[in-house]
Amino acid sequence: MGVVGDPTLTVEAKRSILMNWAWTEYLIDQATNEGMPENNRPSRLDEVEQALLALERELAADRGNSGTRKAA
Repeated sequence: MGVVGDPTLTVEAKRSILMNWAWTEYLIDQATNEGMPENNRPSRLDEVEQALLALERELAADRGNSGTRKAA
């Protein structure tokens, strides 16, 4: 969540960092499931997924508050 709240990063940078982190965690999970526990640590994939969801919710809220929505 530190990445999501970092005001010095652009939205694109935040998304890129989180997606790369998610991919790394996924690969570690896959290796562990295949019997290669490299570092014997708990997965952080769920934490990364929650951060990505928070970023997308934040973006959706910003779009909704910017007045770009059309009235139905």
